[in-house]
Amino acid sequence: MNSVSIIPVRLAKYRENPSMMPWESNIGKKTGSQHLRLARAIQKTARNNIGVPLRRILSDCSIPCSHGSLLWRVPQIEKSVGLTRMPVDEFSDALSSLPRRVSNPRRFILVTGVLASGFMEEITQQLNQMENLTAELVVVKNGFFGASVTVSGLLTGRDILRLLREKELAGGTVLLPPNCVKTDGVLLDDMGPLQIEEKLGLKVRVTSYDLVKTILSE
Repeated sequence: MNSVSIIPVRLAKYRENPSMMPWESNIGKKTGSQHLRLARAIQKTARNNIGVPLRRILSDCSIPCSHGSLLWRVPQIEKSVGLTRMPVDEFSDALSSLPRRVSNPRRFILVTGVLASGFMEEITQQLNQMENLTAELVVVKNGFFGASVTVSGLLTGRDILRLLREKELAGGTVLLPPNCVKTDGVLLDDMGPLQIEEKLGLKVRVTSYDLVKTILSE
């Protein structure tokens, strides 16, 4: 074993066991705090005895640190820990080469889930410093599974479409997070980006984790 993650449990509204306590509840927070204290003690022991961290924490709304060369690339890349950290690092790497302006006016609507909204807001602010480029962040709450499910990977096309319609967007390109689209090209409710595009009347694209590259290529 070389990697362990501790992630707050998110309970969908369809759960069959009502006795399970979500992270947001008083009991969940108390139990979670106890688990985190124990985990930090284990982590300290692992660092001292082995030299590398064997566990990583993704707390309620925080972004895990990269640990330099021990970045979450291999063992955690398909977990929410790695996927949450990846766009932050990709964007940080691209900041030095970010142009001051783009040749033609462009407008983008960045779709994300609640969990990623904090760092996506920072990224949006950075993008808006580029001349001729306008970026707007749209945070979608999960209506299908319930508000406690906050990752963008579990968003449905209908939830995204409903919120974008409410925004009455004047134009631009909608960029969906890459992890909300399955390998067969559709979201969890089998609605594809093309269907959202047709119903919305705006161009819809699935971004890569290298958001800057995606935007500059449009």
